[in-house]
Amino acid sequence: SRYDILLENYSKTINIEALTLIDMVNKQVIPAVLDYQNELADLILHKKAINPAPSTSLEEGLLNKIARLSECLQERLETLTGQTVAVREIKDNLELAKAYRERVFMAMSELRMIVDELELIVGSKHWKIPTYAEILNSVM
Repeated sequence: SRYDILLENYSKTINIEALTLIDMVNKQVIPAVLDYQNELADLILHKKAINPAPSTSLEEGLLNKIARLSECLQERLETLTGQTVAVREIKDNLELAKAYRERVFMAMSELRMIVDELELIVGSKHWKIPTYAEILNSVM
């Protein structure tokens, strides 16, 4: 029936979006975060090697914040990946659509919150994904 087709379409759409997000985080976000962490760590070491007197608290604070967010990113990525795999076992279209909404979509939203926070911190030369500002400016 049309109802089942709509439910199946919804589930497939959320599945594609979840797999795309997982792929983007693995191939774009994580490498950008790691590159920026390395840049900050090198900067801290370089500054301390030249003259230990100047403070590196700004750089160290950023590095610590990114490290904390990176842990959250990894946890939420694993949660989303697990939920995406788990819901595939559901055969009933209505239950599957509910699972995609309640489990996968929610896991996507939680992962996206961390990615959004990292976007604000990571240097633009490392962040290859268009930012919200860039997207808005391209439309205007």
